[in-house]
Amino acid sequence: MRYFANEREFTRWALKQARERGWVAGHLSNMMIVRRRDGQTFAVPDKDADGFPDLVLVHPQHGLVFAELKMPGRKPDVAQLRWLVALREAGCRVYVWSTNDQDEIVMVLDGLPSLRLDEMVPS
Repeated sequence: MRYFANEREFTRWALKQARERGWVAGHLSNMMIVRRRDGQTFAVPDKDADGFPDLVLVHPQHGLVFAELKMPGRKPDVAQLRWLVALREAGCRVYVWSTNDQDEIVMVLDGLPSLRLDEMVPS
């Protein structure tokens, strides 16, 4: 199992794993890029997107996945749970993965069924 010093490293690894397996993968944040009249850009918080999952993954055979990535011992906050529960209730596949879930992540990305349903977002 690979060690990650922080969530940024873990996110890069997850994106690399997904893209190597043919997924279109996006890492989104709750920031909007705003362009000023002089052409310069800057980021401002998008309050409506607060808590949106870290990854959106799309594969032509394996479907659509939303994933929240966490370091071990960390849990989704209230805003994140609001998004995760709403997405799951809309029929989406939703996961909360920590660095300890590397085998699970690879299985899902390979299109295999998840063995750990307890990793799905709680009701």
